[in-house]
Amino acid sequence: MPGISVSGTIYGRQGYPNPQHVSINRDGGLSSSFSVSGTQVLVDPNLDANRNPNVNLLDLRAQKSFSIGKVKAIGSVDFFNIGNVATLLQAGRQVGSPDFGIAREIVPPRVIRFGLRIQM
Repeated sequence: MPGISVSGTIYGRQGYPNPQHVSINRDGGLSSSFSVSGTQVLVDPNLDANRNPNVNLLDLRAQKSFSIGKVKAIGSVDFFNIGNVATLLQAGRQVGSPDFGIAREIVPPRVIRFGLRIQM
């Protein structure tokens, strides 16, 4: 059908490094508090030892143009994160802290957006 456009985006990348660390007091013992006042020491000096999961997303868009007299309209619908993946993007990294391993950020959920553009 004339006036219909369809497009899509496939996005993928390797998960970012997630270097875990502990807080050490100046006397050499582990910090009992979870403040950043102690020295931060990496658990594993290899930054790639711990990585977040890979991110793979699919987005789609469809639009249809039509005219009514001198008015041209374009209706569209966008689908973001078609698979509704909830891949971890960031988590707590300080070993022993209450938020260690707890998700701080994930991929946003599936979103559907409708639009209408009118040109005169």
